[in-house]
Amino acid sequence: EGERQQSEIVRRSINFGGASLDTADTSFSDRLREIADASLSQDHTWFERSRRRVNLATFEELGSTGGGRGGGKGKGRFTGERQMTDAQRAAMGLASEWLAYHFLRRRYPEYANEGSWISGNRVHFFGGEEGDDASGYDFLVKTPQADWLYEVKSSLEDGGEFELTANELRVASSASKDGRRRYRILYVPYTFSPDKWFVLELPNPMGERSRNQFETVGRGSLRLRFERR
Repeated sequence: EGERQQSEIVRRSINFGGASLDTADTSFSDRLREIADASLSQDHTWFERSRRRVNLATFEELGSTGGGRGGGKGKGRFTGERQMTDAQRAAMGLASEWLAYHFLRRRYPEYANEGSWISGNRVHFFGGEEGDDASGYDFLVKTPQADWLYEVKSSLEDGGEFELTANELRVASSASKDGRRRYRILYVPYTFSPDKWFVLELPNPMGERSRNQFETVGRGSLRLRFERR
């Protein structure tokens, strides 16, 4: 029984910033936040790295130079993530959204706040009412220019792939013309390594001018790949 319990702890635990955290522990969110904030306070360049303009290649360009890769070629890159338990995947979302929150607070100091955090992960840090995981995005920042809808995606490495659910695709498609509502992806690589943290702000994968910068590499929920120049 002791071995079984220990095995369960291992299956649901993560290594975050060099510390083993049990996702079922009541102090899990507090410990994750403590480690993340300590790392961000020591690294004063993470926001500058995140603010660099992302220049994506189109897959027509990659194909014309021989650098393009067909759909499905990304298989094997995400073996580690596929082997994760649901609790560990949920922890990835929690950690990446905490960084995204800091990023948006820095980018929109006058408009982004706790109320901008729409997803259910908000309650782990701030309490209050439960969020809405059915909205198709994680953050909503309203500015005079536009309503910015941000969906956060994360990866253990920096493989340039992420998945969109059917609901996220629907919302992204509805905002594809970049009118008042603008849909963006905040991609967080190295999610469990806060010393490497930065955010890539990606265009709408369903956007009229940006959809050719993403390649479909999976089915079910739509798995997309992008490549930086």
